[in-house]
Amino acid sequence: MPPDQDDPSDESGPGAKAKQTLTGIGLFADIAGIVALVASGAVNFALTVGILTIVGSALLLAGEWGKPLKSRTLAMVLSLALGIVLTGAAAVYGLSQSAPQTTDTAQGDRSAPSVEPLPGESTADTAYERRRTTPDSPLVLSRGYSADLDADAVRSPDWKVKYSASDSSYDILLTWALGGALSAEAAPVEGEPSFEVCRSATGYSSSIRPDVAIAGFKACVRTSEDRLAYVLVRNVAENRRSISLDVVVWDPPVAS
Repeated sequence: MPPDQDDPSDESGPGAKAKQTLTGIGLFADIAGIVALVASGAVNFALTVGILTIVGSALLLAGEWGKPLKSRTLAMVLSLALGIVLTGAAAVYGLSQSAPQTTDTAQGDRSAPSVEPLPGESTADTAYERRRTTPDSPLVLSRGYSADLDADAVRSPDWKVKYSASDSSYDILLTWALGGALSAEAAPVEGEPSFEVCRSATGYSSSIRPDVAIAGFKACVRTSEDRLAYVLVRNVAENRRSISLDVVVWDPPVAS
């Protein structure tokens, strides 16, 4: 063989090193995609990573066809397998999240009965006015979706509900991970909805465990714009696929 050519079986040559680097990137991407899918339900990211890894690993393996088995070849096979698993898991999860949930929302979890909607105006609200409420239709969040409690009732009647796996700009979120916990700056309270109840609430935390956030649970939430909101869990759907909330938000914002 001429001295200026690389031995294709040499694992230390430039081409081999490039393949090893690409394979390492593929394995890292697979792991990152799996973590993102499990931790926050990032379906689009996981699908993109999985498909790209499958294509890249397949091309690298095609270049190894007929050559002696090397450690990098096994790494390519592992990367390809992880890519297939990641793509399949992301596709299955994405389909499960896009399935209609009207039956669950309407009927709820048989082991967690619904509660009555929030009552009307409280006499303790005299200093602050109610910015918006959910008198007839509750705020419904599916797993991985969040709402902006500061949203204007006229411009954003849907509370700006959106999928928030990769977005932290929300006031309340039904997480995909942790069994469907509620993520919000919230403090458990008792009593009817009033500004004074929320103004005097203590014990705030960043999340509410799923075994606590059940039908009948009440909490006060501090929004991103420093408003106070009263939240009542009216209903929890089967397997915590979604949760129905009654909400009262007051104006003006309070001093932080």
